[in-house]
Amino acid sequence: MIKNSEGIEIPLYIITEIKKNEGYLGQLDSLGDGDHGINMSKGMTIALKNILADGTHEMTAGFEYIKEALLEYVGGSMGPLYGMMFLGFIRASKGKEEINSFVMASMLNGAVSNIETITDARVGDKSLLDSLVPAAAAFSESIQVDQDFEKGLRAMAEASQRGLESTRNLKANIGRSVRLGDKTLGHLDAGAASCNIILNALSKSVIGIERGYGMQRFLNDPNEVVDDTIQGYLYHNHDIQILPQNQRVVKLKKINKKVALVSGGGSGHEPSFVGYVKRGLLDAAAIGEVFSSPTAKSFLDAFKAADQGEGVACIFGNYSGDNMNVKSAILDAEDEGINVRYVVSRDDIASAPKEKQEKRHGIAGLYYMWLVAGQVADRGGKLDSVCNAAQKAADNTRSICVGLHELILPAVGHPNFHIKDGTYEMGIGHHGEEGLETYPIEPANKIAERMSNALIDDLDLKSGNEVAVMLSGLGSTPISEQYILLRGVEEVLNKHKIKTVRTDVGNLVTSLNMNGAALTFMKLDGDLKPLLPSTSYS
Repeated sequence: MIKNSEGIEIPLYIITEIKKNEGYLGQLDSLGDGDHGINMSKGMTIALKNILADGTHEMTAGFEYIKEALLEYVGGSMGPLYGMMFLGFIRASKGKEEINSFVMASMLNGAVSNIETITDARVGDKSLLDSLVPAAAAFSESIQVDQDFEKGLRAMAEASQRGLESTRNLKANIGRSVRLGDKTLGHLDAGAASCNIILNALSKSVIGIERGYGMQRFLNDPNEVVDDTIQGYLYHNHDIQILPQNQRVVKLKKINKKVALVSGGGSGHEPSFVGYVKRGLLDAAAIGEVFSSPTAKSFLDAFKAADQGEGVACIFGNYSGDNMNVKSAILDAEDEGINVRYVVSRDDIASAPKEKQEKRHGIAGLYYMWLVAGQVADRGGKLDSVCNAAQKAADNTRSICVGLHELILPAVGHPNFHIKDGTYEMGIGHHGEEGLETYPIEPANKIAERMSNALIDDLDLKSGNEVAVMLSGLGSTPISEQYILLRGVEEVLNKHKIKTVRTDVGNLVTSLNMNGAALTFMKLDGDLKPLLPSTSYS
């Protein structure tokens, strides 16, 4: 059970997850008005502002602010439907000091009852009830069997997911989509998706509190962590500055006349991105919220601040938000006479299979792209040459991550997922996404072997090839353990007769406080090898 008076993390996490999935929800609503994600995010943004202004720590009070924002500021059917959902949560929990499994069951059943009083929709009509009703039933059934709160929450989340998936095969029988008839078949329902996101966030946040994940961190306001980080970095690094008109853009104070290098991405990977604004690397960087893309305006401001008349090379990781914002900023830059080209990193081999490399995400491999492109730019290379070098580095770079313990988002206070004690996950994402495979904990040499062989296979490395090797801790991995892993990696490479030309070790591209490591190989040839600078940033 959890204390209601200390449960504000629960509504805050729900808000965070809805806002993070704004684009996804908008895509699902493409058959409708396309505004589902925008409106849900709008309501949650207003609720967050009011919660922070109030300063409350109570779960129920947080739900009150969400309900009010949805009913007052979100139009159409969304506001009333989700307002009634949270009203069910509020009525069942109000006045309760402790939130146990029985209170949670009342919250879920109350949400169902409230919604069913204002709509004719029922399970099978392609609506949020297709996710909510089976979730509530699964939770109640689970706690009746063994009264295990956590098991019930997991059963709820799983049933909600199955309910969401079921809407793909349903024809809309309620709402504006009814007019589309069979065209709605094959599409997930946006309302059920929002419900699923809310219930998953509810499950994860309550489990996190139950497990005692704390926030004993060096923070002021968790919602100001990005700005505080940038300001602190400026005190330590006197060669950089933030733009007066945009506090989320960092640039070198003096930029030589050359092709400018710009990157950007979500915070939480420090020293990336702000830490690589330095001679020989980036001239400017756009900084986003934790694990969220910078805005298009921030990318544009970074282009303008870095441009010295020779063009701008923007080198960033392959994520949907970054792609959209960079491309939008490039169009605006063109209108202002700034020539910008971009190169995308897709080095994470766990994020998509080899035959779908274009869908892979960019993670630690960006480091080598910046090194190589920076050398070409500093030697007077033109924009095409800089981008071609960065692209060649990207084509020859692969990374994989392992996790021993999950990360905790500062504004949320608990993990996104759970790595069971005595196990580790291979192929975790840099934003705390679950891994592809789970193994019992093994000696470091065995873990290094699994990671190295995965990269060797994907890069098709052969005897006699040369590589650059980077091993980065993910935030809370001791430096000593990073070197132990590197030793294991080198043993594997030596066994395959693959020569290491350069090694970089340390917390180079992290993932908040995750205990784990990212391993990156860049395959070298006569073009790339001379472009590796002698300077190491590890």
